Amino acid sequence: MLLGTADRVVLTDFAIAQVEGMSPYRRSNTPATLQAVLSAEPQMPARITGAFGLPVMRLLRQDPAARPPEGWQVRPENEVLSADVAVPTEYKRVQEDNGELVRYADPSGVFEIDFWHRTLKGEDGTDSDNPGADAAARKAYYEGGADTMQMEDASVTYKKVTHQGRPAVEMITDYIPYASSSEDDPVRYRFHELLIPGGKPSDPYWHVRVRMPAEGQAVKDGATISTEVTGGLKIHDS
Repeated sequence: MLLGTADRVVLTDFAIAQVEGMSPYRRSNTPATLQAVLSAEPQMPARITGAFGLPVMRLLRQDPAARPPEGWQVRPENEVLSADVAVPTEYKRVQEDNGELVRYADPSGVFEIDFWHRTLKGEDGTDSDNPGADAAARKAYYEGGADTMQMEDASVTYKKVTHQGRPAVEMITDYIPYASSSEDDPVRYRFHELLIPGGKPSDPYWHVRVRMPAEGQAVKDGATISTEVTGGLKIHDS
């Protein structure tokens, strides 16, 4: 690693070479090595693997779009999510006691990023009213008032997508928080969500949610954050 401008730390292949004993771009001869530096993806290190190795390799990708943007970081969340996540560097990490939720909170309080990896069972092992990754059921749940969410006047749209080759759903929900519904001009909020079912109905599913105000510049900023967050979710092979 090198110290860049404004005290920024810059990751280079030298750091990996110190651990591995050779650069991840090393080839059988000098011309091939130079060509690899210019155009090849680095080889996966033998020692820097697992939850740490994947974020490191993402930082060294040739395509800048495949790297975390400036001001963002890749966080290994293998224990809770079986995945790596991309989040703004300044956001504070909070983990709930039940071990299913990891939250990254915006210091300004404008945005909030939540990640779940959970089953449809409640804490007591019985079926809960959680609609899981079923888009139609979740839409009905939200628009019906979603008691546990405490929302009112919800409007939901969704579409089917894929994420890492898995079927998934992207959902946008505009709503009024229950606590604000009695105000003359309540502030509406918006969820951008990604729902990824497990391999079997009984398997845990992934749920990513970015909360933001539903009006003004925050809508555009929140949509950008959501795009980076969902694109940066890298589920580990089971």
